[in-house]
Amino acid sequence: MSNLKTLLIAPPHEDLEALDACEPFIEKAERVIVMGNLFDTLQKDHFVAGMCTWLLEHVRSRKFTFLWGPHDAHYMFRHTWFRAAGYSKRTQGIIDSYLGEVDFKDWKLWTRAGDFLVSHAGFNRQTQRLVSHEAHKAALDAAWAGNFHALWVAGECRGGHNNAVGGPLWLDWHKEFQPISDVAGGAINQIVAHTPHVDGKVHMRGRNYSFNTG
Repeated sequence: MSNLKTLLIAPPHEDLEALDACEPFIEKAERVIVMGNLFDTLQKDHFVAGMCTWLLEHVRSRKFTFLWGPHDAHYMFRHTWFRAAGYSKRTQGIIDSYLGEVDFKDWKLWTRAGDFLVSHAGFNRQTQRLVSHEAHKAALDAAWAGNFHALWVAGECRGGHNNAVGGPLWLDWHKEFQPISDVAGGAINQIVAHTPHVDGKVHMRGRNYSFNTG
C-alpha cells in the first residue's frame, strides 16, 4: 500500500461497509477517483443518509475526483431524460436534505489518470469525438441549465430510444464498448466500471496496444 498513488473506487451504490474498508487505502492515496453511482441500491433510508454523510466528508478533499453515474445525475438534474431505473422520490428527499448543487459542481463525466481515460461507462468509436474539454463543458453547462446533451444519453441496449450507443454514463461493456484512438490514431487506454460481470472479475480488451479494463 505504501506505493499506492491513485485509488479508483468502483460504484458504491450505498455500500457503506465497502467504503469503510477503503479508508486505509484512501489515507495512503495521493488521488482518489470515485467512479459514479453512489446511490440506488434500494436499501433502507439510513443507507442513503449514510452515503450522503460519507460524500460530505470527502467531497471537499482535493485528492478526490467524483465522476457522474446515471444514478447520481437523476437526483441532481431535473430534466426528465436523466431519469433512470431505480429513481425514488423518497431517496430524492433524503439527498436533498443533505446535499445541494455545491456538493456536485466539481463532478466530472471523465478524467485522466496517468495514461488512462477514466469514466463511469467509457467511450466507443461512435462517441470518441466527444472526448474533448469543449464537449465536457457543454454537457455540464447544459445539465445545470436544465437541458440535455449527447454525452448523457443511454443507448438502445440500455433503454435509450434514439441513440445507437450510450455515452460515458451508459455505455454497455458487453454490447457497445470498443477500444478507441485519438485524432492522430494513437490508442487510448480506458478504465470503466458501469457493466457488472457475473464472474466478479476485471475484464480487459485491447486494440493497437491499448489497454482497457471494465
